[in-house]
Amino acid sequence: MARHIIFDFDGTLADSEELCFELLNEIGGRHRYRQLERGELSALKMMSYPERLRHLGVPLAHVPFLAMEARRQYRMRVHTLRPFEGVRDALMRLREMGFQLHVLSSNAVTTIRQFLSAHDMDLFQSVTCEKNFFGKHIGLRRFVRSNKLELSDVVYLADEVRDVDACRKIDLPIISVGWGFDPTAILRKANPGLTVDTPFEAVQMLEALAFPDRTYSSVLN
Repeated sequence: MARHIIFDFDGTLADSEELCFELLNEIGGRHRYRQLERGELSALKMMSYPERLRHLGVPLAHVPFLAMEARRQYRMRVHTLRPFEGVRDALMRLREMGFQLHVLSSNAVTTIRQFLSAHDMDLFQSVTCEKNFFGKHIGLRRFVRSNKLELSDVVYLADEVRDVDACRKIDLPIISVGWGFDPTAILRKANPGLTVDTPFEAVQMLEALAFPDRTYSSVLN
């Protein structure tokens, strides 16, 4: 029975699309990569991750170094971020139902904690920084093992196709969220198994998974 929920940070808890867009162009400009026009963002979202890199002219080997630079700049602007609407209420409800909540992200723990504290969302049992940019499945597997859990004890909530791919590699259940970066259409195409469009739907889905004999009345009232 899944009672531990791991949340991605960007695009799942924090609405960081605008900040990521700004950093993408600022850092890209310093390194002479292609600048992204705002009107291109929708098309970029429909591309796979390798296609996005090719579109921007960024070599795959450069990504870890650029990510380190982006994290430094991100940390200085985390105060500009806001949580997605409904996320805090959903977290409160999940805690009331007895779920253990966790964050696993490539962002620094101090950055994430700063955001959570600023928005009265200090509701997490743990916050983990996983810097292996191309191996999120490694961080997820490490989390499960270090906490002496079974894969069936855990559900991951995240907003990108590469999160679906990571979970598939280790057979970890995932609920893809449609309010983040990757559009619902390509999330469903990646076949995560479960997809929700709102935090309220996520609560309903998680309650159904953990308490299959319950009705949804406790969520709806």
